[in-house]
Amino acid sequence: MEKILLTQRSVNELGEKASALLNSLDTKKPPIVITQNGTPRAVLQDFQSYQKTEDLMKILNHIVEGERDLGLDLVTEQETVFEEIEREFFPNGNI
Repeated sequence: MEKILLTQRSVNELGEKASALLNSLDTKKPPIVITQNGTPRAVLQDFQSYQKTEDLMKILNHIVEGERDLGLDLVTEQETVFEEIEREFFPNGNI
């Protein structure tokens, strides 16, 4: 597993320099770990990177669900799915 590069800042520094820390966020820079009494408590990162992470997590969750469904034989052939869609949304055969 690839090690993530992080910058650490204390919660006191966050309070004192919040605006400067926010301005320093960039998609090319690593997230900032906010510590409290030396213990990591939060991560500060730019919104674009956060959104990308969330989107990737959604994709990974769908892959996990698909793998689980395959293992439980809870799958439907693609052709059957398309036939059901056509029947439901195009009952007269007009696509």
